[in-house]
Amino acid sequence: MKKFHQPQDYTAIHEKAWFLPYERMKTILVTTASIVNVAAETYFYAPNLPVSADELAHLSSLINEELSYHSYITDVRLMQLIAEKCAGIALNTDGYTTYGLRNCLGYILRDQFAFNGPIIKNGIMWNICWTRC
Repeated sequence: MKKFHQPQDYTAIHEKAWFLPYERMKTILVTTASIVNVAAETYFYAPNLPVSADELAHLSSLINEELSYHSYITDVRLMQLIAEKCAGIALNTDGYTTYGLRNCLGYILRDQFAFNGPIIKNGIMWNICWTRC
């Protein structure tokens, strides 16, 4: 998966990983955190997302700013922020679904934010609440 720089469906992945039984391949895809689901039966190695470290830092800052005013943001708002204030990310991820881009960013930014479905929260606060509430 590390060699793929575009999302791949089961068929394409199995062509490269022909030596794995089909069901075993599917299990590996579902259980490997860095390989995220981006569409029906389609996966992507999240660290290969075409976004620079500077762009990620800028996006993290924007998310933190939003979270300073709201307890959470949605993936729809995340996509708006990207479209409005992160031209490089928007350009380089054009064609990614909201679901797919959110899942990639959820993995990449997992140490900073909690991506729980379409809801994004501050990772530290979410973890404190989750263990104490």
